[in-house]
Amino acid sequence: MMKNSLSIFVILAILLCFDVQAQSSRSAQIGKFGAAFGFSPVWMFPNVDELNSKLNLLELGEISKSGVFALGVSGYAYVLFIENLRIGAMSFGGSSSVENVLDFATREAEYSIGGWGVSIEYTLPFVKNVNLSVGAILGRGNIEINVFQNSGSIDWDDVWNDYLNSPSESKKTYLIENNYYTISPTINLDVPINRFLSFRAGGGYQFTLGEDWEYANEIELKNVPNNLSGNSFFVQTGVYLGFLAF
Repeated sequence: MMKNSLSIFVILAILLCFDVQAQSSRSAQIGKFGAAFGFSPVWMFPNVDELNSKLNLLELGEISKSGVFALGVSGYAYVLFIENLRIGAMSFGGSSSVENVLDFATREAEYSIGGWGVSIEYTLPFVKNVNLSVGAILGRGNIEINVFQNSGSIDWDDVWNDYLNSPSESKKTYLIENNYYTISPTINLDVPINRFLSFRAGGGYQFTLGEDWEYANEIELKNVPNNLSGNSFFVQTGVYLGFLAF
């Protein structure tokens, strides 16, 4: 996540440099212009029904169906060779978990979802004083499902002895992962506070392509239910800093 975030800010810095250079060479600007980046939380609503049916068998309860809150960063810059078009980048990640303490062990399941991408948006020129933009995000995403079972603290040597001898029934860890490409149509409303600060509210739908399910150490996982995927509605908010044109 940190590596993706660093890459995003480098891209935004380059775009901002081009934006400032183009503005200085033009005395009049007809279309929208500016650049900004900031903190942009996302609320995802993936389908977890199939996962919850298995977690109930483990006496774990259910991952919340109310959605997964994810922290994110994003930004954009207008490209002046096409009026009102802005290009940006974003990254996000969040998780939801459930835990149950049984007589013989503690069980926990964690569902994580995240992604990154490049955004392309067109700001509607007839909307004044605010920016109403439609576009899409093209990128990569992933889901991780971790299931743990343990009976308390464990000695360092016992960790390796469990692999050398018969694995202990009271200590288990399972990892399931899904990697995919994403196409996410979006609509966003940016409301300015001043020339350097704005708030965002918007949303969209994440479509996934080329899903690749893996188990443990990248072993192919077959026959995963079709509706357990990264396809999801999402709501995005944000606080942005930069030079803003409305």
